[in-house]
Amino acid sequence: MRYLTLNNLEESLPSAPLLLQALFPIYTVANLINFLAPLPLFFEGALIFSILYTLITLIHLRDSLKFIDIALLALLVALLFYAKHIHQEHVSLVMGLANALIAYSIGFLFLRRSWGRMTFRLQYFAILAILVYGLLTERKMLPLPTFERTVLPRYQALSLFVGAAHIYIADFLNRRFRPRFWPTMIFGFVAFTAKTVSGAIISVLQLGVITLVNIQYISLFFIGPLHIWIKRHKAVVIIVLLLLVFAIILIFPYLYLGPRIATIHTRNINRTYFVDAFLSEMTPKKALTGFTPSFFDRRGLPNTYLWMIASFGVFSLLFFAAMLTSLRTFFERSWLLLGIFLIMGVYFAGERLFPFNYVDTLFIPLLILGIHKESLYFPFPKEALAPDQFPIE
Repeated sequence: MRYLTLNNLEESLPSAPLLLQALFPIYTVANLINFLAPLPLFFEGALIFSILYTLITLIHLRDSLKFIDIALLALLVALLFYAKHIHQEHVSLVMGLANALIAYSIGFLFLRRSWGRMTFRLQYFAILAILVYGLLTERKMLPLPTFERTVLPRYQALSLFVGAAHIYIADFLNRRFRPRFWPTMIFGFVAFTAKTVSGAIISVLQLGVITLVNIQYISLFFIGPLHIWIKRHKAVVIIVLLLLVFAIILIFPYLYLGPRIATIHTRNINRTYFVDAFLSEMTPKKALTGFTPSFFDRRGLPNTYLWMIASFGVFSLLFFAAMLTSLRTFFERSWLLLGIFLIMGVYFAGERLFPFNYVDTLFIPLLILGIHKESLYFPFPKEALAPDQFPIE
């Protein structure tokens, strides 16, 4: 089928150095191992590693980087120092800088270089192997799909989401346009088996995005532009969507979550309480300068958007503006990147994920891609092309 040739178009970007391709998965795996079993002097080693990685990246990309790109790095580092000044001992500047520097490097390597097909796949399976080992070690047995086990740390589920997102982003930028289902299927199996609510929801959303993107490309070959097909079969689309919503509402809560549903309301009340407490403490001056909430030691702040305001004050507007710019760019250029970005944005509303978190390695690269609209491309014109107009091997 001609549609399958979309996975094998020639790469036009020069390849990233093998050293950099190999070192990033090593950093990711070491980060996860340290989370499960803290390693001595890991934070210091991670910072040295990230500085060297960034220096190599800057040297390698010296001909393609502009002054504004270097200024972005300086601004990012300065804002992290500012956030450390605000939060003092409540955050780790060393690890925050390490994640941010690696994320900055990956963002521009995504933008200017191609990655080997196996780089992020090997990273994903390494993450999966570590998670399985952690489950076996901590629970003495791997949870089977009987839905009787209830524990998988959110950090572990999030690691699989980030790993799958890296695969999809690298494939898209390397012109492998048809996203594979298996990364999100594995992620969903692990999340559902371990009964982590946030992981299960994210996996369902991610599966929906991957399905829509595949439908988009299939439609260009077999049924014409997707929006025209939807108009012609509006009744069928509405019925299918209603059935899906009905299945999620009835089957998902009672068959899968069972007694855990009873605790969701309580957890949401707790989140709402801390959000309300944050807003009650925030004054106009604190909103401009940033501040550490009085309850932070007890619970933290389960909202990334508020955490950015607390960390950067008025400078958080820079990140919000970059997010809006990225949304517009991805809406025009890529459903896939838009879907990943929206899923992450939804997750931000219930967890503290940026800054000073491993998710920096996904969030910052997406922002870099989003604000460099001219360097992204739309794989097809807005009007559908005839099948014989697509490249064939």
